[in-house]
Amino acid sequence: MSFSMLPILFVLQFAAIIMATRYASTRNAIGPGAFAVVALLLTLLAVWGVASGWLAYTGAYQSHAFLSSWPSLWITFVPVAIFMSPLAFKRGRKELRALIDNTPVHWVTGLQCLRILAIGGIIKGLNGEFALYFALLVGVPDLLFGLSGFWITWKASRDEIKPKQLA
Repeated sequence: MSFSMLPILFVLQFAAIIMATRYASTRNAIGPGAFAVVALLLTLLAVWGVASGWLAYTGAYQSHAFLSSWPSLWITFVPVAIFMSPLAFKRGRKELRALIDNTPVHWVTGLQCLRILAIGGIIKGLNGEFALYFALLVGVPDLLFGLSGFWITWKASRDEIKPKQLA
């Protein structure tokens, strides 16, 4: 088993979400229950991450039954479904909008800088540990996006970039 940066990304993204939620909460932009909902969603996501890691470690993801069940469709859908579930409710949409609106833009762009860690997948692809086509078609653009994030974050932190330019 080789080293993976995924657990590091997992923890850093969790920390960023908690930091943004606390920031919005201290500004009274979101209700007191919103932090509890975010904590629940992060817990569910962590449980899914551990379960998925365990399934990968035990080889369940290599079984014929698993591979014939359209894993690329549903395995990526689980985390999205967990995190998007509050949007089914009007209050959830309102709280999410408030959370986004009250998170400093340079925090969001700074989080995108983590995409430079795609270099690990590119290296694994070049070493034959990972599908080369995926490493090149997904990893290289991801790496470039992460590198551009440093410049964008610097500009955003100084209010030198307009919202339309940022979009």
